[in-house]
Amino acid sequence: SCLLSSRSEVRVLLVAKRSISREAFPAFTIRHPKAIIPMTLRLFQYPGIFLAAILLAGCASRPHTDDAGATRQGLSAQASRIDAICAEWEAEGSSPTRRTGGLSRSSPLGDAYRGETVSAAWWLVGNTGTGEAIQAAIDSGAKTVLIPASRSPWMLTGTVVLKGGQELIFESGCLVLARPGSFMATNAPLFSARDLSGLRISGYGATLRMRKRDYQKPPYPASQWRHVLSLKGVKGVLVEGLTIESSGGDGVYVGTVDGTPSRQPCEDLTLHDLRILDNHRQGISLISGTRILIENCTIERTNGTLPMAGIDFEPNGADPGFQDCTVRNCRIEGNSGPGILFAFDRAMKTASPQSIRIENCAILDPPIAVSVLKSGTGNRIDILFTGCSFEGLRYIQHAEGLTVRMR
Repeated sequence: SCLLSSRSEVRVLLVAKRSISREAFPAFTIRHPKAIIPMTLRLFQYPGIFLAAILLAGCASRPHTDDAGATRQGLSAQASRIDAICAEWEAEGSSPTRRTGGLSRSSPLGDAYRGETVSAAWWLVGNTGTGEAIQAAIDSGAKTVLIPASRSPWMLTGTVVLKGGQELIFESGCLVLARPGSFMATNAPLFSARDLSGLRISGYGATLRMRKRDYQKPPYPASQWRHVLSLKGVKGVLVEGLTIESSGGDGVYVGTVDGTPSRQPCEDLTLHDLRILDNHRQGISLISGTRILIENCTIERTNGTLPMAGIDFEPNGADPGFQDCTVRNCRIEGNSGPGILFAFDRAMKTASPQSIRIENCAILDPPIAVSVLKSGTGNRIDILFTGCSFEGLRYIQHAEGLTVRMR
């Protein structure tokens, strides 16, 4: 017996049956000693793994990705964009005060305004709530919608439905919150985009936050679908700079247009410079997609309901799968499930080869950094890890048609 301090490090050594990839089994580190028992016990849900030894060691340095420079660049570009918008408003003589110590309720523009750029604060008149103001600004037909920062958060009582062909800018310091007691429906996301194209969302220094801990107990019915951002069948979409927190499902859900025969997947979608923290089911769920890029993102502390992965590639039965999908320069850490999970056991049979590339990522999620669950369909699936750092096991169930390469 011994005393473990908060700076102690526990190293766990494991062995595996020959049927499981041996390249995946270095010793791994648990940096939080109180978690050693539950983390080690969770390993035994994976067939063929046996505990060999538990050792104590000194603290070790950890790999990391440094995206601070890119974030500063994005924040600066966004601030310049907002300044240009406000200059246009002032030149037109149509802008209310940008900051009033709270959210402006003085604008007479109402829902009749059809300009190129608008502020959601312009719709805060009468008894209109802040969520309704954001929706009204989006529905106005403006090409650019600004959600300004203020001392008061934007409180949402229901899902904001996004539109295509629009730029949505959350100003640095902006906080959008789910109102307590709202989002009782089991499939109610904070923001939703479905079957649209040409959407850009920028939010450097802004936060979208739900109330995960409220949703995990009565009176809320149990659910894993209260996502912060739900994207279904979208094309040509960019989401950048936001902090996305505390969903009752996934931070970001990337799915298909359900209820249609084609089950249209997302195409040409980029998730860039996001901080995705403290979500209930996954940081990011990818159900299907073509040319998906997840870049310079931090995904941490997923915990609530299985699988609790940082990123989960998991097609549903009738979905087409993944073509040319890339995760690059991301840090995935401290999630209760695998850092990255590939679950192809429910995938449909498809003739198209599937390709996923994981590049220059730090995946720091003991006990399981990466988990690849086999597909019985014989689909051609190629997964490439290149330049990645791992803490935790790489658990791979080999199957016909599945190739996992690590460079």
